[in-house]
Amino acid sequence: MKKVKGKEIQRYVKNDAYQVFILDTPVSFPLWLFRHTYIVVNDHGTLTRWDIFHRNYGTRESQDYLHKNFTDPWQGLGIFYIPICSKKPHFKARLLGMIEGGKDSQACKVVQYINSQVYNYPFVSRYNMVLGPNSNTFTQWALDQCNTPNITLPALAHGKGFKEKRYRIT
Repeated sequence: MKKVKGKEIQRYVKNDAYQVFILDTPVSFPLWLFRHTYIVVNDHGTLTRWDIFHRNYGTRESQDYLHKNFTDPWQGLGIFYIPICSKKPHFKARLLGMIEGGKDSQACKVVQYINSQVYNYPFVSRYNMVLGPNSNTFTQWALDQCNTPNITLPALAHGKGFKEKRYRIT
């Protein structure tokens, strides 16, 4: 997949399909080198962004560190961490991979799984920026649960390999 960033990603959205977008963005200064990953699902034109952030921002659809639609689907993190400023400059998100399909496809199953099971993420109440669990642990968990081996998170997505009894979901 060619490098696609920011609002260019919208060109891939199909209103008559199931799609899962895996995206990343640099972390805010001074940790620009590291990556923050997140998921956007498209259920026939309804886009939902799922993120893990370092704090609970108390939005209606947040649960501890897990946030639903906290920000625009294609917007990256703030270049500088300025929590009280909503007009801060942001990085552009980068598309790492996507799956898509129609009814009864793998993409349909993944969209349905994420929309119904995301709040069962086993580390929803824990966060560690460097070692995990963090946003990258969450994204890797979703990829693992949905058996999507064709999408790989970048090497600088610290926490993607966090293992604590490797998810033990029953």
